[in-house]
Amino acid sequence: MKNKKGMIFIEVLVGVIAYAMLLLVMVQLLRVLLNSYIPHDYRAFEFAIKQLQWQIAIENDLYFEDDKYCFAYEGNQRCLNISNKRLYLTPGTQIILNDYESLRLFESDAYLWIAATREGESYEAIIWEIGL
Repeated sequence: MKNKKGMIFIEVLVGVIAYAMLLLVMVQLLRVLLNSYIPHDYRAFEFAIKQLQWQIAIENDLYFEDDKYCFAYEGNQRCLNISNKRLYLTPGTQIILNDYESLRLFESDAYLWIAATREGESYEAIIWEIGL
């Protein structure tokens, strides 16, 4: 719809309205993204706990032995250890959580919990139900 003098007013108006609608949608998407932001440390903590829960779930056998929480995994005994600001599994050194200011395992309400602190932020999660 061009005339010899340039674009028609209607074409410009349609373009401005389309641009305004697109801008409105983009602002709303950005607002949703900013409101749903989860800090990286929290996601890493949750992911590590899910991996540990998955390993325990294979044989569903968590028990306390020699001052450690242990479980059977693929025919081997794996134990949770805390030292040097990290939670790791033995035998071997599969590091579950690393570089936390404090880590502790504790029992509450028939569950094994983990509490951790990193850069002033505290995290807690249930690891597994303890067999009674």
